[in-house]
Amino acid sequence: MTKPRHASGKFPSGFKGQTHLTDKIIEYKSTLPTSNGITALETTTGITLSAVHGFGVAAKVYDDSKDADHSSSMNEIELRNKLAMPLVTHMEGGFQVVKALNEPEFGVVREWGANISITGKITIPSNVIEQMDMFRLYANKYLSYSISPTPIDFYQAKHHYVMADDITDMGLVIGHDNSATDFKNLSENGTEMRNELWAPGIAFLVRLYNVGKATYTDFFRELGLMGFDMSESSPTHVEQISTALQSSQVLIHGAIIGSVFENLNNFPVIIHPGEVMAKPPITLKGGELMAVKKGMSSFIMENPDALNKAKIRVTVRTSR
Repeated sequence: MTKPRHASGKFPSGFKGQTHLTDKIIEYKSTLPTSNGITALETTTGITLSAVHGFGVAAKVYDDSKDADHSSSMNEIELRNKLAMPLVTHMEGGFQVVKALNEPEFGVVREWGANISITGKITIPSNVIEQMDMFRLYANKYLSYSISPTPIDFYQAKHHYVMADDITDMGLVIGHDNSATDFKNLSENGTEMRNELWAPGIAFLVRLYNVGKATYTDFFRELGLMGFDMSESSPTHVEQISTALQSSQVLIHGAIIGSVFENLNNFPVIIHPGEVMAKPPITLKGGELMAVKKGMSSFIMENPDALNKAKIRVTVRTSR
């Protein structure tokens, strides 16, 4: 059978798309006769669509909180960077003044905290907290002059800033960074709790997809009616197809926990969770989907076939 152009066969990679899919399947099931394939699967697995919906409702509490915590972390980072930027500019200017006063001797510039090469190039770290560590050395050197003048007094007056105010802002920068980290940790914990609660739900949806694909000849149409034929786009996610040569392995990084991977072959492949083949392997049959669970953000795909290349599709994070 020729695959219809519009039928991508994509499984939603994110939690929100997966719970929406659950609602669509419940709606689809309501149109079926009492005896149907979904009811049979519910009986076999011991999980009902109603229960899957409940898993999604419980997991959504943590999904919402992790979104709110992520937003708060981003706000703290924005405040941190806004305060840090002028401090770094002032410090860079101060370094240049001290450098100009002492050329060609750069040892004095290093005493102010600057990372300066033998050729006189000053390098400022890109990490904000490392910048603040450098600024602390810069401020401490300034404060070591108990009596004015200091080498940068005229520079400060010229550009209308006061070192005492910058030192206060440095403390605020560090405070915002700590808050950003705290919110980030809360968001990650929320994501983990969401995934744990939702794990049986996504396992059921994957099972339903695999059963539907095996049951219906025109499975793209039927799964589309269920709601499976959905595409989900995100600037941080991309569907990646990885290939392993005959009787070889390939390491795959950045798989999205809670998404799925799909064996694109008509023969089994072996999945080894983690970056070394130390954990119990999982055999994925030809054409099957499997949920990416905790501990599988990196995994090794092993191709046991000696004659054919093996391909697997998985949703991975993109680099920014």
